[in-house]
Amino acid sequence: HQQLLGKLIASLRRYARHQFSLDAVPEGDSRTIRQHLQRAAPTSDAALQDLVGPPLDARVAHIWWYWCELHSRRSADGMGGFSGLSEERVVAYCALNGIALDPEELDALWAVEYEYRRYKFKLDTDDGLSEPEGED
Repeated sequence: HQQLLGKLIASLRRYARHQFSLDAVPEGDSRTIRQHLQRAAPTSDAALQDLVGPPLDARVAHIWWYWCELHSRRSADGMGGFSGLSEERVVAYCALNGIALDPEELDALWAVEYEYRRYKFKLDTDDGLSEPEGED
């Protein structure tokens, strides 16, 4: 069970990391990588593949959705940044939406938040997650 859970969370983290990387704006450019790939995708299989990225396992897709919902409700911190997700914010979101997260799902949600902060603050991301996982 723990090994499968670890693989699912690693898969979710890879998916999140890829999605965040698509929002980067190359130096000297005004468009995101996502926008460039969307423009090229109709005529380029490679661009389409880069746009799609790693698959999101259906067993953790709801965690990605919850994180996206919470992320869309972030407020600015007044210094050009963002407010982080707090346990109180997650508890309130779950209560308002009738969601009961088990501890493993909460761990997965925090893993996505961790990946977002790594992206946002341009922290080192060389932690071995780029290696593909075997099929379950």
